[in-house]
Amino acid sequence: MKKLMLLLMIVSMFFGIGLSLTHAESPESLPFVAAAKKVRANVTGTGDTRGEAEKNAREAAHDVAGTYSFTVVRKNTTGSGKTWVCSMTIEYTEK
Repeated sequence: MKKLMLLLMIVSMFFGIGLSLTHAESPESLPFVAAAKKVRANVTGTGDTRGEAEKNAREAAHDVAGTYSFTVVRKNTTGSGKTWVCSMTIEYTEK
């Protein structure tokens, strides 16, 4: 009988400690975090050289994305002489 009472007392102590250490939050109290939305955009840059046109397109991409963090999905540079055009499709996370 003593062993049974001791066992019940130990179990009830563990149960009491377990309940006091756990904390459950209702869904209403949790903060709302919106999912990040990926956006694609097309930008164009022009210049006297191929490098200048690509640099101009990258600057346009920074302006559109609002950050330096974007991914170039597609890039096409064409031209000759002093007329170059660079078209880029970028993907970035909208804030």
